[in-house]
Amino acid sequence: EDNPAGEELSIHRQFRSLVNVDFIDMGMKTEVKVTHSEISAESLMKNFEGGWTSCLKSMEEELNKL
Repeated sequence: EDNPAGEELSIHRQFRSLVNVDFIDMGMKTEVKVTHSEISAESLMKNFEGGWTSCLKSMEEELNKL
């Protein structure tokens, strides 16, 4: 069975990286700072950047509904 997503997942498992998440009190708001480092493959960096941007944007939209 053709499973491109599964193949991509197994490729990503070959790499290790470090993610730090900081929550910064800004009074009535909180700034979320995500630092993703030690990415061993330059080609993955753009994928991770796009993923984090999308994830945080979705989180912001959901929290604004509260």
